[in-house]
Amino acid sequence: MAHIDFLARADRFQESLRSLWERLLDRSPGEVLISTNVAYLEAWVAMSDARGSAQIAGPPELEVKLVAFHDALKVLSSHTDQWYVDRAAEDTDARQARAQRLWGKVEAKRSEYISLGQKTLSK
Repeated sequence: MAHIDFLARADRFQESLRSLWERLLDRSPGEVLISTNVAYLEAWVAMSDARGSAQIAGPPELEVKLVAFHDALKVLSSHTDQWYVDRAAEDTDARQARAQRLWGKVEAKRSEYISLGQKTLSK
């Protein structure tokens, strides 16, 4: 159950991250951007809070995949945080392209985590 909760929170985080990207790309007004950023940060905290329970739940081989997935999300989140801080910069296309590459890496790690979870937790 802890792994399902973590994955659901990770999905919510990814949705909030996409919303923040959309606000950054369309250069939304300050109050809209700030509220979207707050929701994104809250989703990060909720996901991170669920991580420990999933790690303790094990099994060890699944924990390795969970950590790799979470680490990929951290890299993507750090990129997004920097984009938010430097949002006035004009290099939006480069930031978006890097974000999409990082998103692909996150999705690959997510798939590995889910695949192993299905195999190990269905026994």
